Amino acid sequence: MDENGVIVIIIGESYSGGYKSVITRYEMMLLESGVEIIGKSPWIKSNSTPVILKDFFRPVDETILVCKMKGAKVNFNPKMKKTKEGKKMVKKSHKAKDGTNRFFVQAEETVVSNVIITPVVNDSEYKKYDPDFTHDAPAPMDVYQQFVESYTLPGMTCIDIFCGAGQGLEVFARNGCNAIGVDIDPVSVEFCNKRMNMVLGERTESELQQALIIESEDRLTAAA
Repeated sequence: MDENGVIVIIIGESYSGGYKSVITRYEMMLLESGVEIIGKSPWIKSNSTPVILKDFFRPVDETILVCKMKGAKVNFNPKMKKTKEGKKMVKKSHKAKDGTNRFFVQAEETVVSNVIITPVVNDSEYKKYDPDFTHDAPAPMDVYQQFVESYTLPGMTCIDIFCGAGQGLEVFARNGCNAIGVDIDPVSVEFCNKRMNMVLGERTESELQQALIIESEDRLTAAA
């Protein structure tokens, strides 16, 4: 890993047999290992699978932790969105302590919030590459997009150590990054190679740099 790189971790809480404080314990483990947590994003699933818990509400979220090594200087160009009016405007702020009015200039764009709300992954994101392929829990491409767009530049290298259905690899590649994927499941390895070859076939060499290496069962498979 680059000393100035970021680590993005998606982790869910466990309620099996009662609340387990999985996320809290994981955060403490990261801090004790010398990793600095930049911040965290709640990922709200708008159409999550129903889960019934005793004495508590239906959980529909996971947590995304963004980390770096202590002292690292990361590249951060946050994803932006249009403000409500979409133009610069002078707006009234809270009054000062002495009662006088205060104003500020609203920009045309603002940084997106840390809260991510998406549906659970749509099968069409990967079924178009192989209609027979299935995966239990792929993350939507929209989740990857926010972090890749904000923390990378074209030509950088991104690694997905649980690449699964390859959503992250496709987002890396479409943003001009070198994509490295790792997965223990040989079926996923085969699918990701097929997916990335098809993605690369849609782009010219001048538009896209890509290096895909997927490890499975102590072997490396390279996709040109």
